[in-house]
Amino acid sequence: MAEEPFAEINSIPSGQEARVKTGVATRQRGLFEREPWVWWIHWYEAEGRRHREEAGSKSNAINLYRKRKSEALAGKKLPEKLRGRVVRFSELAEDAESYCQANNQGQEFDCYRIGRFKEEFGNGPAEIPVEDFRRWFNEQVWKEATHNRYKTMLSLIYRLGMEHGKVKSNPARLLKRKREDNGRVRFLNQFAPAKTELEHLQGLEDEESRLRAVIVHRYPDHLPEFEIATNTGMRPREQYSLSWDRVDLQRRMVTIPNSKNWKTRHVSLNAEAAAAFATLFERRVQGAAPVFVNMEGVPLHGYQHWFDGAAGNAGIRKSPGTPAPPPCQPVGDGGGGVVNGGRADRTPDDSNDDAICATDAGAPAGGRRAVAARIRLSRYLIVRCRDVGA
Repeated sequence: MAEEPFAEINSIPSGQEARVKTGVATRQRGLFEREPWVWWIHWYEAEGRRHREEAGSKSNAINLYRKRKSEALAGKKLPEKLRGRVVRFSELAEDAESYCQANNQGQEFDCYRIGRFKEEFGNGPAEIPVEDFRRWFNEQVWKEATHNRYKTMLSLIYRLGMEHGKVKSNPARLLKRKREDNGRVRFLNQFAPAKTELEHLQGLEDEESRLRAVIVHRYPDHLPEFEIATNTGMRPREQYSLSWDRVDLQRRMVTIPNSKNWKTRHVSLNAEAAAAFATLFERRVQGAAPVFVNMEGVPLHGYQHWFDGAAGNAGIRKSPGTPAPPPCQPVGDGGGGVVNGGRADRTPDDSNDDAICATDAGAPAGGRRAVAARIRLSRYLIVRCRDVGA
């Protein structure tokens, strides 16, 4: 009987059987044996990152490899047990500092608050339980407004971290925001000033005349700053960052290019403010120099180094039952040691205390409008009103 033509071909073993018979070991993609009978897998995420993972037996390694490949194709996140780069809180804080320096006008206050967070949580992982933040907030002796400012900054830190893919959640959202009491109003000349033995204040019975007399007597170089603040209502940052190319004395107009809401605005000058600018114009340095400088030409950055002492000497009090701020001796304006708006021992947290609005006592409603002088004495914010169009 003749042999079948394909018998010899059919008798040839399959590829796997041939490899087994010839002694060639089968190699599975993505598997390797690090130790005898201990198999590992290596695979890549959708983003291209390589991972290695111990599986045990070869069959377990094959199944685990298929599972990880399926998860990578589906874009699934890695299991938490896998090792990855630990993101520190300090890294999130540094990102927030860079953001504030590039986008926020109040960057020195923001960076100060970020620094407080870095001191407490900087060395730990970024994934911090909200209980730790709540405990730290409760330990601080803060006013309601200060508490809310720190909560807002913490939320910014984690919001940027989520945008950069470094954290998954924002624990600041779980912190309760405190209610701020902004209803307290204090008018300049509302109360009689405290008694004083100073000769140059004898016969002056109202707060404004006393404050002006103290400035003339002790701080005469700063009188134009006081006049401009009380007659224009500019914010301290706007006022002390002015340069002469933004002041038009002929039209009596000041241009503020970057106000608090990042828009350009124009401030009209009345006769008192224009006269104060004319006085400062005599001290100017040629070119687009700063408006507010000391007698040596050094730019000024705030008013606390002289105004707090003036208010104390004038006997201005928060209420009739509270003492006036302590009087201070005149200090130099050399520009050294003046930080955070003017006083070296002042921190950004001090600016969130009780505020007083002050305006002329007995001003008829509708006949005059309040213009914020925004001068903070110790813990008070003085607001004086002037006639519209004066």
